[in-house]
Amino acid sequence: MRKGKVAVHLNDVVTGTLEGGKGNQTPKGVWYIMYKQSPSVLRGFNDDGSKYASKVQYWMPFTLSGCGLHDASWRNDWSKTAYLTGGSHGCVNIRPAEIRSVWNNVLTNEAVIVY
Repeated sequence: MRKGKVAVHLNDVVTGTLEGGKGNQTPKGVWYIMYKQSPSVLRGFNDDGSKYASKVQYWMPFTLSGCGLHDASWRNDWSKTAYLTGGSHGCVNIRPAEIRSVWNNVLTNEAVIVY
């Protein structure tokens, strides 16, 4: 929202995996965009302990644990149920075709509300 109007409308995003109990759910609460970085490489661990390094064009973290908004060029499943078993590690994945409009409208220190 910007000045009381919808600045960006996204069709679908994919959040952290709900099932499995691996701690990959997107944390609920009120967070704030810490900074913006383009491009970036996201690094972490998969559920099996192996490391990953994912290149993204746009990165906007909102937690100290590494959750943020970013594009996900590797994702094929953008369905409304993708997060149930095939979600992210906690981030909010945004379609590559839609991420630039998010990037252009999100400001550092802006609120992110996850519910």
